[in-house]
Amino acid sequence: MDRCFYKTSTYDPLSSLPIYVLDSTFFPINIIENFDQNDVDFQLFSQNLLNLFPKEPFSLIFFTNGFYKYDSSSFASSSTMKLPINLIKFLKFIPVETKQKMSKIYIVHGSWLLKSIVEILKKFWGFTSGSSNFIHCENLTELSTHVDITKIPISLHTYIIDQVQYNNNIILNRHLSPLYSQPITLSSNLPLTQFSRIYNNLIGYLTNKNLDIELSSNDWETILKCSNLSDETKIAVDILSKCLKRDQLIVLSDYSFLEHYMIIIKFLIRLATSNAPLIPQESIINEKINFETVEDVTQLLNKILLFKHKNSDQLYDNAYIIIKIIKLMHHLLLKLERETNIIEPNAKNLGKSKERQKLRLILAFTKVIYSEGDEDDSLGFDLLFKFLKGVLDNYQQVKILATEYTIDDFNNFINFDDFLAFEKFKNKQIGNENINELITKDSNYNNNDNFNENENENENENKKQTHEPPLSPIKSKINSQKGNDQKRPPTPPMPRKIKLLSIEGDKANETIKVSQNTLSRLADAVEDLGIEDNSTCGSVESFTSIDSFSNDVKNFKTPTKPFKPIELRTPATPSTLTDNISPPVTPTPTSNNSILWPSKHPMTSVQKKKYTEKDKILAEQAKNKLQEQEAMNKRHKEVEKGVNRGERKVSRLARLYEEKLLGH
Repeated sequence: MDRCFYKTSTYDPLSSLPIYVLDSTFFPINIIENFDQNDVDFQLFSQNLLNLFPKEPFSLIFFTNGFYKYDSSSFASSSTMKLPINLIKFLKFIPVETKQKMSKIYIVHGSWLLKSIVEILKKFWGFTSGSSNFIHCENLTELSTHVDITKIPISLHTYIIDQVQYNNNIILNRHLSPLYSQPITLSSNLPLTQFSRIYNNLIGYLTNKNLDIELSSNDWETILKCSNLSDETKIAVDILSKCLKRDQLIVLSDYSFLEHYMIIIKFLIRLATSNAPLIPQESIINEKINFETVEDVTQLLNKILLFKHKNSDQLYDNAYIIIKIIKLMHHLLLKLERETNIIEPNAKNLGKSKERQKLRLILAFTKVIYSEGDEDDSLGFDLLFKFLKGVLDNYQQVKILATEYTIDDFNNFINFDDFLAFEKFKNKQIGNENINELITKDSNYNNNDNFNENENENENENKKQTHEPPLSPIKSKINSQKGNDQKRPPTPPMPRKIKLLSIEGDKANETIKVSQNTLSRLADAVEDLGIEDNSTCGSVESFTSIDSFSNDVKNFKTPTKPFKPIELRTPATPSTLTDNISPPVTPTPTSNNSILWPSKHPMTSVQKKKYTEKDKILAEQAKNKLQEQEAMNKRHKEVEKGVNRGERKVSRLARLYEEKLLGH
């Protein structure tokens, strides 16, 4: 009911009255399909809804998306013909005194049928024909010319209808600050605010048992490969990304775990391809590190945390964000360990399967964070992979900035106060305590009321924050300072678990019906995440039958160019793959008079040798070897195509690395 009718944080620009939203998307389906004033359910629903209406004058935005599947141009459809009657019945139920308090009504979406209803209602409610009290907005862009839509938590369903039915791409007549490819620092308000909104929900899903829902095999494949996004996921991620760019109020529970995760990936990969990468090559490539020792890994981590970047005339480091990202990686690895059976349901050895998928996920992290540069790409990719693996393997042992604290000891969430507290903690450890006074002064300037710690489905307003002296960045179990938990974001609501879209003809009432052409058109129009690759290398199916893999990462070196495909020999060639199984047999010359030639084998027995079960197994193994080699050669050709297309080098390196690491 809270999402059927709610107050927004914006006001009508002409009347200065508060704006409320009536969203038919969340009307119960039985109410929409079976409106009857004598029906008990209808009357109960209507009464509960009317109890939410304000007692003072207000303006109303009416989203008509709940009637989408009845809004057709076909008179042959009985559902279409009952739309005007049902809607009029519902609006007629509203008391006269409540109608009089509606200063203005914006009706969003709807065809000529709804326009006809509006004309009927104007007379029914006593408005003149030219009255401006009813305003029909064909799409959200048109609505934005009347009110500030960024202050309205519009549902994902409404955005989808806006694109599917009305072919609309929201355009606002205002300047939008850059979001991606920007450093995530205390002075970068929009990137920090939006990154924290998504991160806090995502870490909440991973650390709260009540929100820990299992991912599908397709979801895991997307996470492990950073590609193969479904059309629905592409569309939802694109909508969420655009909302973040315009600083839109968002109902984050409308978006799935995977859609949250892909936004974080988009932030990281845009940083990696910008002038402000999270971990630049020069911070790691010249180091000689034994990644098997905790001491060396700790030393390199702290060096990276304090590596200075330059943004305009300001020097900064990424210590705070790097620690938070490593925490996210750790908790995602724990989730992967719990759900490995979803990825490899037929694995013969569960322990090896878990280790194999762990390496794949660390490889995915490497691919996203890796920053290409003028240095040796293959060496840099190697070192970053080994560094991330070393840190995650020693997550509970690595100490931060020569203190007793490990990465796990720091708060999971991100907000302004926690960031500020971490900066003071860091400067104290490195002997720059005099900088803390400047940080405190700058924080009063940089902090503004638009920084949101977290948004949930009941949060319709930007809440002003009063920033007290920063608390400890360490979890309250270590630092028991009173009130430390009061600053942490609230537990997020459950993310969306159901599908959004379904192809027309499918039996699914809760989804939006679209044609395959429409779905493909919308997916093709989305902004590229920068991580797509269409190669078949490394799919889940490619590794479900592999029982052997290399865990000897320290001696592995990434190939700098695609492997040369191995020539497949024909049976007529003297040496074949089966030679590794059985010794070669010297061919015996033939003759019409074969009795003159000596026998190669003494005739000790006239009984022929039986073809045993072991021979069958060996022959099958040889056949599988040939098939695997053919598949590998095919993948190498895909790599070559990628190089010719000029794709991002890290995509090629990641594919080759996975192939070498997991495919032998």
